[in-house]
Amino acid sequence: MTVNELLSRCSSSELSDWEDYWREEPFGPRHEDYRIAILGAKLFNLNRGKNPAQSEADFIPRYRDQFQGSVEADLARIQGFIAAGAKVVRRKRGQRR
Repeated sequence: MTVNELLSRCSSSELSDWEDYWREEPFGPRHEDYRIAILGAKLFNLNRGKNPAQSEADFIPRYRDQFQGSVEADLARIQGFIAAGAKVVRRKRGQRR
């Protein structure tokens, strides 16, 4: 989806509202990974026996192409792509760049 297609479906004001909402209540795969990591650490530590305790960081998946840095840095990078006219490219399943 191009920026123009996105803006034809919702206003700039609505996009800003979604951004504000996301800052208050993060959602999406990255945030869900963190939620599951908390649960995984809690379950492990409840049943760990003599094993050393684990933290949430031990249960967060590591993705090869994951953005590095803070959520704010990731958001700024995405906004930069959009401002530059980035388009969504649909690839066939299993197809690489």
